[in-house]
Amino acid sequence: SVAGGGRLARLLAGAGTEAAALETVALAWLEAGADPFADPAGASALHHAAGRGLPALTARLLERGAHAGGADRDGVTPLHRALAHADDRALPLALLLLRHGADPEAAAGSGETPLGLANDGDRGAVVDWLRWRGWRLPGRKLGGHDLAAAARAGDATAVRRLLSLGLPINGRDSHGCTALIHAAGAGHTDVLEALLGQGADVA
Repeated sequence: SVAGGGRLARLLAGAGTEAAALETVALAWLEAGADPFADPAGASALHHAAGRGLPALTARLLERGAHAGGADRDGVTPLHRALAHADDRALPLALLLLRHGADPEAAAGSGETPLGLANDGDRGAVVDWLRWRGWRLPGRKLGGHDLAAAARAGDATAVRRLLSLGLPINGRDSHGCTALIHAAGAGHTDVLEALLGQGADVA
């Protein structure tokens, strides 16, 4: 049976399998009941999926509840592993992980953070996404209330990024307020322009 603890992680850790074929098998195993969480060797299936550059599998594991910020025995997170790839593969993986709570400033045992790795590699496009200067990532899966919080803080850059990550533009916080309501109430015109330009509901 594929459902045994750790079998999916061991499959992904195995060397020599072509990436597309490996992803197809791993997705089939997930559908057949493979455990997406077990990591008997210290690294989860999500670590291996990100490290192998498998975006569909990474997305599916995150949908199943895999912990985007989880660290292996060396303190390495899936986001660290995603950055082993060139930007065209690393960035889509990084965005998936950020959407689900990855921390760009999580330090591995070596002291390296994902943001630091991207900085050291002079990877401007990745650095732009990993550096949040105003409103800060909350370290959990993002929701519509986070867009409202970024708007309330007046951080137009964060608002644009959160919209790019797929957060609902008309999502409401615990007070029933949308990002647009907060931006208008605080007079954050740059945030207002960003929201209206993306079709925020003014009703």
